[in-house]
Parts: sequence; C-alpha cells; structure tokens
Amino acid sequence: MPDLKKAFLLLLLLVLICSLFACGKTEESDETQNDQAEEETNVQQEPIMICGRPISSYVVLKDDNTDASSALRSAVKNFSGVNLQRSKTAPEDGRMIRFETDSRISPAACRIYTEGNTLVVAAYRANFLKQAATAFGTLLVGEQVRFDAGYDQTLTYTPVSYESVKDSTLKLTGDSDKDPMTYTGGETAVIHVAAVSGDQIVSVPKFKIVTYVESTQKSDTTYVSGTKGYCSVTLKSKRAGVAYCTVTACDADGNALNNFTLVEPGNSSSHYMSSVIFDMGSISVAARPDDYLSFWQGVTAEVRAMAIEIVSMEEIESLQDGYKTYYVALRCGTDDLGRPGVAAGYLSVPNGTGKIGLQLRFQSYGYDRPDRIYQSGTATFSVCSHSVELDKYVKGSDYYNEMYNSIAGGPGEPGFGQRTNITRDTIYFKQMLMRDLLAVRFMVQYFGESGNGRWNGVELSFGGTSMGGFQSMATAALTPYVADVVPSNVNVSIPWMCDLDGYNVGRKLSSFRPPRESATLYYDTVYFAAMIVETCRVNIECHLGDSICPASGVTTLYNAVRGPKKITFVSNSTHGGGWDGTSFVLQNE
Repeated sequence: MPDLKKAFLLLLLLVLICSLFACGKTEESDETQNDQAEEETNVQQEPIMICGRPISSYVVLKDDNTDASSALRSAVKNFSGVNLQRSKTAPEDGRMIRFETDSRISPAACRIYTEGNTLVVAAYRANFLKQAATAFGTLLVGEQVRFDAGYDQTLTYTPVSYESVKDSTLKLTGDSDKDPMTYTGGETAVIHVAAVSGDQIVSVPKFKIVTYVESTQKSDTTYVSGTKGYCSVTLKSKRAGVAYCTVTACDADGNALNNFTLVEPGNSSSHYMSSVIFDMGSISVAARPDDYLSFWQGVTAEVRAMAIEIVSMEEIESLQDGYKTYYVALRCGTDDLGRPGVAAGYLSVPNGTGKIGLQLRFQSYGYDRPDRIYQSGTATFSVCSHSVELDKYVKGSDYYNEMYNSIAGGPGEPGFGQRTNITRDTIYFKQMLMRDLLAVRFMVQYFGESGNGRWNGVELSFGGTSMGGFQSMATAALTPYVADVVPSNVNVSIPWMCDLDGYNVGRKLSSFRPPRESATLYYDTVYFAAMIVETCRVNIECHLGDSICPASGVTTLYNAVRGPKKITFVSNSTHGGGWDGTSFVLQNE
C-alpha cells in the first residue's frame, strides 16, 4: 500500500507540472498572436500596399528603361515618402515592381496588374513605358492605395491637342506588334505609331501612311485620322521579303506638320520610317558571277606582290593619353590624277611593349580625313578611303581642291561615275580595296614576329559604317589571300552595297548606290560576307527605316555569313537619323 500511494502522488505531481507548462505556452502563444496582430495593424497603415505587403518591402526590377523606373520611383516617393530601391535580379519572394511590354495593349493605354507578389506595369512597347509609369502615378490618391491579389486595370490616356504643344519637341514613335524579324509568310504585321510630346500622346489632324511590300512590289498611300494620337499600319506578305512603311503627321489638308522631328533630315519629309521582315531565313542573294573567285584571286595576288614601302610614318599629336599616334602613308597604285598613290591613315598604338590586338577601321562615304580611333589594348589603323596625302589634304588648300574635284570623276561620284563602273578593273572600289588590303599587310608585318612582335597573333578585327561596312566585309574576306592570317571579328553598321541585283526580284532599291553595271556585281558586300572564314565572328547593325542600305539587303548579308554572327535591328532608324528606336537582337553562335 505505501508503494501504491507513492506512485499515485508522483502521477499527480506530473499532471500538475504538465498543466503549468501548457498554461505557459498558451500565454506565450497569446503574446505572439498579439504581436503579430499589432504588426499587421501597423502594416495596414502604410500608404501603398501590394498583395497585403507595404511597398517599402518591394524593389523596382532594374532594366534598360531608366526613364520609366525613375518616373515610377518619383511618383511613389512623392506620395508615400518611400525611396524604392532598384534590383538587377528578381527577389525569390517575388516582391518587386516589373515593367514589361505587351503588343495587345493600345499605344494610348497601359495595364497595371498583380501577378503573384509582383506588381506589373505594362505598355505597348518599350518606348511607351515612361508614359505608363506616369499613368501609374495618377492612381496614387487618398490616404491609402491597395493593389491586392487579382488587381488588373487598364488606363487610357487622353491625347493632348497638337495646338497646345506645337512649340514643344514633337516626334512619331512606335513598333511592330512582335519582334520585326519574326514574321512568317501570310502573317499580318501591325505597326502602331504614336505622335508624342515628352510622355504625352498628341492628337493630330491626319497621318499619311506609305507602304511598300517587296513580295508584291506594290506601294500604297493612305491618309487616316490622327485624333486618337496614333495610327495602325497593317503589312502582309505571302512570301519571304520585307515590308516597309513611312508615316507623317499632317494637317487637315494632308501637308506635313513641319515642327515634328524628321527621322532622316535632308533625305526625307517623313516622321517615322521602319519595316518588318517575313521569313527572314529565306531571303538570299542571287548567284555570284561565275569567275568571281578567280577575279579576286588575281586582285589579291597583285596586293601580295607589292612591296610595303612606307612613304611616311610621322608621329603626330595623340588625342588620348596612353597612346602614340602616327600619320602613315604606304605607296600603293595611283591616285585619281594618275600620279603615284598612297594607302594612308592614322595609326594609334598603346604605350608599352605588351601584346596587343590589331584593328582596321574604314570610312563611310565622303571626302573628309579619317578619325583617329583609340581602343584599349589595340593598335588601330584608321584608313582613308581615297588615295590622298593626309598631311597636305587640308580644306581650302590647292591640293585639297585638286583631289576633291578629281576623286572618281568629280564631287558626289565616288564609285558612281559610269566611266569607272564599266569594267571591274576600272571601278573606283578596286583601288580602294587594294589600299585597304595593303594596310592589312602593313599591320601584320609591322606588329608581327618580323616586326616589333607586339601583335598577340589572335585579334585582327575590322569595322566601319555604311561604305566602311562594305570595306570591312570585303577586307575581312580577302585578308587570308594577302597576309596568311585570318580575321577574328568584323563589326559593321548599316553596311552598304548589299544585294545589288536584288531589285530584279522585287527588293527595295537603294536610294543611293552606284548604277547597276555587270562590273558592280563583283563588289556586292553579300558575296564578300559568304567568303569570310567560319571562325570569324560578325556583328551587324541594321536600321529598319534605312533607304540607302535597305533591311532586305542587310538581311541577305546576315544570312550569307557562315560563322558565329549577331544582327541588331533598330526600328524607326534610318541612314542619317532617328537612331533612338527599339533594338531587337538575333544571333547564331
């Protein structure tokens, strides 16, 4: 009995201890719940709530559109005092504000909605996101604004009248409803183009729309109302090719409103120029002449046989610290007056004795001296397009006037004069490319093992814009024939003279190019592109509104490159202006 009584007392004591512990846990739980409730109450007092959380716990996802994110952050700070932080990466919990584009949205509207823990601000295309951020700011009114789960609102902008903003900076902007190089034959492309002043849509009397579709070779002109502040251009092609459009803001009589920014000053009265591409991979160039390769083998043999005679290598003023700069002239062929010619240019070399890469840069169309170009870790030879002695080629001098008036038959005709284009040997570009190739030989010899030994033996790049792009592709293609080395990369922007015979199959004709002769086909940039070694990387920039280097020709160039390549299409950009359009990148590693 005593043992049983002792066991009973121990059990009673254990029950009492457990009860006391349970009471303590209950009190602790009550305190935690009270703390959470108090925290929730405090949270509910934040001026802006997203999915039940204060905006102060959110970040703005950082992207290239700094104007849009700055406008949104400013609106949030003005309303709530919260200084939103930017983040390059999306947080794991999704608490962020993200900008995105959506082609289903009208240019005169934006959409704001929640997606999980994320608040999304969406607009038609990237160049409308700042307007969307400004519209977001109009929602921030009252004591508290909530963007709860499932929130989804479309805001429509009311366009301002043209008369009220006509003294401001006005322009047309817009893009296609999907990436412009991704359409297939038979698909309909829509380009929405809006009149804007800053971040405001502007109502205008009319828009003039001109289209040209390569597959049908048809052009069409229409006038539509501009009261909404934007117009929609519809383009369709049944087969491979490019469809182009220009848009002009007009008065009630259909005359261009002169205070809108011209997209290509001096060459067009349009305010917007762009294009879309159908079945991009099927756009190709016609077969090259049968004796094309043998002709260029003969030309390169001439260059290879030339002695590298340095007429001048004079150190001149360097425009950047850390480099020596030289005026270099090499004896090459004849000038346009039949006198001994030169391959001339400016050479910049990094100071020191370390290994460096080599680069040759070529000029776009014109008569000026080349720029002096400096690139880290690289010796750059900026080659003059013409056979002129740059130390004497000063505007206003007798020598300048003499050479200016003689280049290829007179001013305005480099490569265009019929007297030079009749045969492939007299065409102006032959001597030009021979000078370029001799410049390559000089660089490889001067910096190679037989010279000062500074070349790293790997990096040999070429670059240029327009005519400089043509020279870059040609020189890269022919370099292995003259110097027993291969190019490492080529970087060209709006390359000229692509697909010279393309107009025979309906391609858009360049507005500025040599008259078509059988001789000019030997200088088609696309044929050179196909010759470039497969190990060389080629980067191309194409302006979708360019009338001098049309998108179809540049597309054939990209398709002809055999090695790693990248092309960047820029909407509403031309040969001479409008370079703030949206970029779209396609690459093949």
